[in-house]
Amino acid sequence: MTSSLSSAPGFAPGFASSSAPGSAPGPAPGSGLPPVDAGLCDADQCLLAGEPDLPGLAWLLDPDRFAALARQLAPEAGITGAETTYLRYKPGVSAVAVFRLERRALTPFLVSARALDRGHHAEVSARLARLARLDHVDHLDHLADRDQPQPGQPAPCALDEPRLVLLRPEDDRHLRAVRDLLLAGRRPALLTALLGADHARRIDGVDLLRYKPGRRLVACLLSAGVPVALIRVIHRDHYARALAGAALGAATGGPALLGASARHQALVTRWTAGTVLSLAEAGPAGAGTAGSRLAELHAHRIALAVPRNRHDDRLAIDKATAMLSHLLPGIAPRVRQLARRAVAALEATPWEPTVIHGDFAADQVIMDGAQCRFIDWDRARGGDPAADLGSFAARIEMQVIDGTMSRSCADRSLEQLQAGYAERRQRRGAGGGALPDTGAQTAAGLLRLAGESFRRRLPSWWRCEEALLDRVQVLLERIESRSTRSASLPPARQHPSTPVLLPGAEALLERALDPASVGPALADLLGLAPADLTLAPPRLLRHKPGRRALLAYDVRLHRSRLTLLGKIRFKGLDRNGSDVQQALASRLGDGAVIVPEVLGCVPALNLWIQYRVPGERAGGRFGPGGDTTLAAQVGEALAALHDRPVTTRRRWAADDELDVLHQRLGLAATERPDLALRIEAVLAACRRLAASLPAATSTGIHRDFHPDQVLVDGDRLVLIDFDLYAVGDPALDAGNFAAHLIELALRLHGRGDALDHHRRTLVERYLQQAPAVAVASVEAWTTLGLARHIQLSLQFPDRRHATGLLVQACEQRLDLS
Repeated sequence: MTSSLSSAPGFAPGFASSSAPGSAPGPAPGSGLPPVDAGLCDADQCLLAGEPDLPGLAWLLDPDRFAALARQLAPEAGITGAETTYLRYKPGVSAVAVFRLERRALTPFLVSARALDRGHHAEVSARLARLARLDHVDHLDHLADRDQPQPGQPAPCALDEPRLVLLRPEDDRHLRAVRDLLLAGRRPALLTALLGADHARRIDGVDLLRYKPGRRLVACLLSAGVPVALIRVIHRDHYARALAGAALGAATGGPALLGASARHQALVTRWTAGTVLSLAEAGPAGAGTAGSRLAELHAHRIALAVPRNRHDDRLAIDKATAMLSHLLPGIAPRVRQLARRAVAALEATPWEPTVIHGDFAADQVIMDGAQCRFIDWDRARGGDPAADLGSFAARIEMQVIDGTMSRSCADRSLEQLQAGYAERRQRRGAGGGALPDTGAQTAAGLLRLAGESFRRRLPSWWRCEEALLDRVQVLLERIESRSTRSASLPPARQHPSTPVLLPGAEALLERALDPASVGPALADLLGLAPADLTLAPPRLLRHKPGRRALLAYDVRLHRSRLTLLGKIRFKGLDRNGSDVQQALASRLGDGAVIVPEVLGCVPALNLWIQYRVPGERAGGRFGPGGDTTLAAQVGEALAALHDRPVTTRRRWAADDELDVLHQRLGLAATERPDLALRIEAVLAACRRLAASLPAATSTGIHRDFHPDQVLVDGDRLVLIDFDLYAVGDPALDAGNFAAHLIELALRLHGRGDALDHHRRTLVERYLQQAPAVAVASVEAWTTLGLARHIQLSLQFPDRRHATGLLVQACEQRLDLS
């Protein structure tokens, strides 16, 4: 069976570089192409006038003009028209569009067109010509392998004028598995790798649903013409996050994850039967059902490893508004001002992390009778629950702006969404049914949609963008008006150095988030008068209720700015932790490895302050086949840490580790009775392993050393989070890091050896710098650390799929299998 939406026919007989008739700025005489400005508004014309290095952009902005070009390049294809399904634009560099080309009495097909500047176009043309010489025979084999070969099948085509490159989805070099999916002869091998041979044999067709060149392709897998599964092929940089989101969705009521392959960067989930929620057809009642289901999702209060925070929101707003400022430079000052106000409103809104969908909208809701399910979990993670409600509301606001929904229908739908959400929360006893404050997230969600009317090629897109800004302004004025009324009440102001009797941890946190309470103390620590310091609303980065919290303080000093981090331990000020970190900061200051400096303590708030050091967490830098330079650097950094210990009263021995392991594996056996006997055998073997550990010379150890405790800042590494620092066996830190790499390999790539080249490099380099440490000790602590991950995997929905793999890996290392 063939796909109902083909990626078919062709523009050139082979890999080619040629000139197209009618190159910009106007068509060649007698070319039959419409003039460049035929289907373009004044805003489009102004944009083109500012892009002389991208002449092909004119074709990408005008589907009719592109259809005329396609008819001249492939007259045998019977092309009747073109519809833009995707548009991405990088000012001054490139633009790419995907067109659905309609044909007379034939299946439509997709083609991507990329407009490039002169330098990039020359590079691509040369690469296509080189591939034509090297892979011509192989390419012909691929063409013969298609479902329904036709005369003039397509090949990549580089047009010198107007510097366009035309490609099929299966020619996407960043999504290699797409070719395996779309070519019938190659498809069984891909599906077997993902689903197993039995399930793969049942798939007899593919429907393309969405395609974003270089980023992702989504398709439906058919069996006897019936949809049974959804397959995603994803760029390698985004695959791990998409896999984690799919696993999280499966654990919280979304479609089951049927298979995944890191080698192919592809994953398969079960098909969700039903119809997409249409508020115009289902009415507000459909929104109420969606709200109720969303409240169930948000009831999962799980502290995920990579939460979405206010920094992520700010980056998304900045990216979207920067594009809108480029598209419509006349309104750029207004865009920037609204963006600043929206970010300020977000940062002033408190929130508690829950599991969130991350891209919630009506088109992510599938209705099947009384059943309501969510799809597209790629952005699922921990975050502000108001983000989902705001995202849904922003999409509805966009429908009002583009004229596809009335204001009254939108208002009723939002009321029903909130009513369904609140009613389900009340039944679950969550906050008495109270709603999160969604105003700031709705305004932010609309700003993140800035430029969408342009990308969708709406006829009056510039008016839609201006209407979007008008709506954002109305929403922000409401928020700011409420804030002004609240601020009219005199705040309780008390210098933090004065002892305060607080009723509990939440009251302590509230004061630490109050600029009036914490500002004078920060000024004192910085040696300033309070009037010389301006403090933005503090941000809550992490919060373990009743235990500890991490806050960010953005400070402006005259003309300079800096960010400070504050750590609260609710049961009492952690002086040991601050003293240890400051001592380490003094000893590790040679430039290659550093520890953030501690500024001081605020005893009344159980708070200590440190400088924020820039850097990217090392966890995302380890991948299969990657460069091992970073692993070697981490090994050297760990040896340097152990070589410069500081004084601490804490001690940590193998018996302490076994106590923790006994508790955690006992919980895991209770939660997974199907694995209970195997987990108990792992625990018994770990006891024997710990008893056999060779004697070691103790030193100061991190005790929680793993990839996310290392920041990469250019050529230097920053070591963070010394809350558990103790005197113990140095092999523990190296083994713990190695265990995290094995867990990461199992969770993201399905096999424990996927990151072994990084693990071996790290351990070898560490042992070279620390010759007194025995390799057997590192291996033993690696096994003990890996066993601890069995229970950790059950705490996070996006890790539950790896629990059995972790048990199996421990069995192999303990020689139990």
